[in-house]
Amino acid sequence: MSWVNQYDGGPHEANFLKLDCSKLKSVFGWKPVWDVKTAVEKTAAWSKAWLNGENMDLYMEKQILEYQEQREKEQRDV
Repeated sequence: MSWVNQYDGGPHEANFLKLDCSKLKSVFGWKPVWDVKTAVEKTAAWSKAWLNGENMDLYMEKQILEYQEQREKEQRDV
C-alpha cells in the first residue's frame, strides 16, 4: 500500500476557515463532552471496528450510549 499526496492547495478560502465554538460557549454555555484525545480515540476505534467487519449499528449505538452517559455524568456533577 502506498499513499500519494494529491493536495492541490484547496479552495481559495481554505486558509481563512477556522472552526470556532466561542459563540456556542458564550451564548449557550456549551462545552464539549469529550476532549480532543477521547474524540480521536473513539473515531479510531470506530474505524478499526468497521475495518474488522463488526456490526456497526451495534457499535455506533454503544458509542452513542457512552457519549450520553458521560454527558449525563457531567451534568450531575455541576
